[in-house]
Amino acid sequence: MVLQSGSADAAIEVLDATVDHSADRRAVLLTGVPGVGKSTTLTAIARGLDARGMRVYRVVADEMSRRQPFGLVSDLVGIPPVFPPLWDTADRVLDAVETLCATGPVALCADDLQHADADSLALLGRLVDSTRDLPLSLALARRTLPIRETLAALAARPDVLEVEIVGLDDEGLGAIVRERYAAPPSPALRSMLTMTSGNPFHATTLLDELGRQGRLAVTGDQVVVTGDPADAPLSVQAGVRAQLALLDRASRDLLQVLAVWGQPVELEQLAAVMHSSPVAVLGPVQAAVESRVAQWTDNNLLTFRHDLYHDVIYADLAPPIRRILHEACAAELRATG
Repeated sequence: MVLQSGSADAAIEVLDATVDHSADRRAVLLTGVPGVGKSTTLTAIARGLDARGMRVYRVVADEMSRRQPFGLVSDLVGIPPVFPPLWDTADRVLDAVETLCATGPVALCADDLQHADADSLALLGRLVDSTRDLPLSLALARRTLPIRETLAALAARPDVLEVEIVGLDDEGLGAIVRERYAAPPSPALRSMLTMTSGNPFHATTLLDELGRQGRLAVTGDQVVVTGDPADAPLSVQAGVRAQLALLDRASRDLLQVLAVWGQPVELEQLAAVMHSSPVAVLGPVQAAVESRVAQWTDNNLLTFRHDLYHDVIYADLAPPIRRILHEACAAELRATG
């Protein structure tokens, strides 16, 4: 299921799928890039579950969570974490869940699972199993990167509803502007907002920076922007660089080649430039697509989701590296006529 960020209807739809005890799936996993609205949607779901009479328990993982075996699930069910963990910690967590559910329906909500410890992630699978026999629902959220194999396996389960939270459409971005300035964006400002790929956090940051620069004004019945709309503010470029930094080295190398190639490309050509095989670059390609930096065209070519990704990656290339990649791309073009 793919849902747009910031949509109340989206949260309600997920909520209904989560609390429908007659359904095969009572666990939902929200997936998306940083700032796209996963936490906001998860909060809306948690509030909805609480309003429907369920007792809601929620935790948020952070970068320290990986170092605490069973730490996330222990906090989630309210038992004191013990380090090093006891041999029966997993059973103690499951017993705690049964105790919670003995007095009525329970919802367990966990955010930023990409930071969670491996033991907690493994135990989430057993909690999903428990939803078949207990009045238990799970609402979970993760970023697309870094990739955690346990979460990928969890998302693939038939009894887990994976929901991809995607960016706002043109109407949603316009609503952010109208809420702030009581006027819709001009065509030039709408064009600039597309640089954010619909990411609400990046769109808000963009408006903040344009406001600080004095580049926004309400003229007539529109919010207009001065300067070149194609010139991405530093805040948007910084957001792109932060997203790219989450990718592994192989994926960033592949995107550098794609930026120098300069147009949609066949996977086989991309692999040839990198002196590799199409199979060998599948992992980096999939990571680039799942992070929503790259996408497939209708005729199965790989390209950037937005020109801004190309521009930032290309601009950040050191001249010697850029020259070498240009030569490699040219050699491939000559070889294929």
